[in-house]
Amino acid sequence: MLYPATLLVGFLTFHRLYWWAAREARDVAPTYTDAAVLARRFAPSLLAIAAGYHLAHYLVYALALSPSLFGALLAPLDPPVARTLVLPGWLSGVGVAAVLLGHLLAIWVAHATAYDELPGRLQAVRSQYTLTLAMVFYTMTSLWIIGQPAGEPPFL
Repeated sequence: MLYPATLLVGFLTFHRLYWWAAREARDVAPTYTDAAVLARRFAPSLLAIAAGYHLAHYLVYALALSPSLFGALLAPLDPPVARTLVLPGWLSGVGVAAVLLGHLLAIWVAHATAYDELPGRLQAVRSQYTLTLAMVFYTMTSLWIIGQPAGEPPFL
């Protein structure tokens, strides 16, 4: 119960932070555009951060456990056998690069959206203040999570 509860609390925290950033973006860059519209328009920029995080977090995990997966697929009724793939040490750097590249792509998408959505250049720049803070928090959290030591799954 602890793992799903932690995931739910983390999701709600990130969700509330994003909506706070969208409301503040509306106030910092005075505009008649509703905060809900801004939140929907800037949401695609978060997909790049999420994709970078998921690649960083699950790539090494999925590759290391792929022999166990193939064993379970080939013999689904046999008890699981602990087989892991030994991966090179540099592969963890791919995760860090994925998070950082996802963040850079998110910044680019958010800036393009701001210039498209808001009429003035100054409004577009000001709207990015709180959204950039939220994105930096997301990226820092992602880097912290992937920097934690990996644990073995309970069944292995």
